Amino acid sequence: MMNKKVIFMFLICMTMFLFSQKGTYATTVPAPVGDIYVQDFMELLTKEEKAQLIQMAKELEEETSAKIVLLTIQTTGEQTIAEFAKEAFRQYGVGGEGVLFVLAMEDRKTRIEVGDDLAGIIYDELAGQILDDYTIPALQEEEPNQAIFNTFEVLIQTVKEGHLSQSKNWNFAEWGLTDWLAFLLFAAIGLTTALFLLLFIMGLFMKGDQSKGAKSRSEDSTSYWHNNDNDSGGGGGADRGW
Repeated sequence: MMNKKVIFMFLICMTMFLFSQKGTYATTVPAPVGDIYVQDFMELLTKEEKAQLIQMAKELEEETSAKIVLLTIQTTGEQTIAEFAKEAFRQYGVGGEGVLFVLAMEDRKTRIEVGDDLAGIIYDELAGQILDDYTIPALQEEEPNQAIFNTFEVLIQTVKEGHLSQSKNWNFAEWGLTDWLAFLLFAAIGLTTALFLLLFIMGLFMKGDQSKGAKSRSEDSTSYWHNNDNDSGGGGGADRGW
């Protein structure tokens, strides 16, 4: 009788262990294989399509230094796709100027994870709109390869346009300035600002009656920045189901 109880308890423990191992495996980010730009573990793409996407991603990185990576998996397990995407983003070293496009086929979930430096170009609302307009319709038609190409193309175009817009904002030649003159201009602005701050600080020290008020203002300013540390967190993104 005792042997039967022992065997029964052993079988229960083994079953629980196996299920826990299965869950752990499902949520593990797979190690990248080959070119980092396309990690198609669900084999949704042909060799030709994969090569085309890799070439598109390489050209984008050479032109703008931005990186775009595709990851297709079966499931994120117990993690949300946002949690899984953030972890994959970190493990794959996508970087601040990077975008990770994730497809979890069994979960029927997809996400665009955006790096800090591109958050101003591909903001959360735009990432969601891209998924709504270019990704989800093709996925609902059971055409995942088309969804991938649609999304890749619009992400690349958006990043290029964003970089072009930023470069125009700092195009000194259009202002009639050479790089040397631009350097002198910014140096003059910096020195003027430093001199103004120095005079301001000296004025505070000279006014003994106002020192307490100055200290209070300094503490309020420090408190403000500490209270807003969370606002300077990672880039963001958006996810959808289909």
